[in-house]
Amino acid sequence: MKDVKKRFFNGFTLIEVVVVLVILGILSAIAIPMTMGGESELQARSDSISNYIVYAQSRSMHSDGQWGIRFEGNSFWMFNNGDIDSKVILPGEEEEEVGLQNISTVSATLSFDDWGVPYDNAQGNADARLDSEKQIVLNMDGDQKTISIAPNTGFVSCQ
Repeated sequence: MKDVKKRFFNGFTLIEVVVVLVILGILSAIAIPMTMGGESELQARSDSISNYIVYAQSRSMHSDGQWGIRFEGNSFWMFNNGDIDSKVILPGEEEEEVGLQNISTVSATLSFDDWGVPYDNAQGNADARLDSEKQIVLNMDGDQKTISIAPNTGFVSCQ
């Protein structure tokens, strides 16, 4: 009688393959956000600021008062009635003044009249009406995003 043949299998078992895939999934879930870091945070913050600017424009168009956004250092807030000290809590925020943490910007004031036309000051004086595109630049760790507000229409874009 012949001896039992020795079997040699080349390859991996299904369990070994699954374990390796799980480990790779965990590592990629940790590594990918670390490499994106500040750029994605800056993009998210610039998008939310753009939305707040549109919100201030909408409030101006649907009320009797002048609404706007004031940027100062690393914070911003919404105001009404042409008074930058008349701070209003923005939707989704807990405080009147919103901190930008690691993001910096120059001081700027932007307000809208009841037609949604943008102005370069809080009161909306005729001489402060935007005659060219207004840009608000956000900086974070060498990365930069620019929020642009078009004259006349107040169209907001983020680049």
